Amino acid sequence: MTLVRAASPVAALLAALTLGGCAQPDPQQVAARWLAGADIGGYGRLPRAGVKAEPPEAPSVHGTLLYRDRMALPPNAVAEIELVEADKSGRVVASTRVPVGNQVPIAFTLTPAENALQPHRLYALRARLVADGKTLLETEGKRPVAVSAASGPIELTLVAARR
Repeated sequence: MTLVRAASPVAALLAALTLGGCAQPDPQQVAARWLAGADIGGYGRLPRAGVKAEPPEAPSVHGTLLYRDRMALPPNAVAEIELVEADKSGRVVASTRVPVGNQVPIAFTLTPAENALQPHRLYALRARLVADGKTLLETEGKRPVAVSAASGPIELTLVAARR
């Protein structure tokens, strides 16, 4: 009998703690709080009336071009940067031309057309500096990249063009 009495307060405490977590909130109160803009249970918030949701940012690639050769570029030099499919086709997905002047590093941003990117495809960057129709510097091959709205900056190093 003494064992039953000693275990009884412990059992009562455990039962109270266990059953206390089972209390369900009133569904109408939960819905009212959610409609008022509260985040209920990690399911997010309902946008307030009159507030438009921001459209997702377009996927893009941005970064800089550098070269180590000590050379003055002609004033008409242009950087050509392309985002291409990394497979054999090498299809150009986005491209840009940036006047260089005498400034290094050369900043660039590529934003592909809305439906140009395909899921489960690999993409790469290639770049070159051109003046008077001649390629002066270029990337060695293609540089694999991840294309997303959250992509960090890419640094591409250019080397002397193969002749």
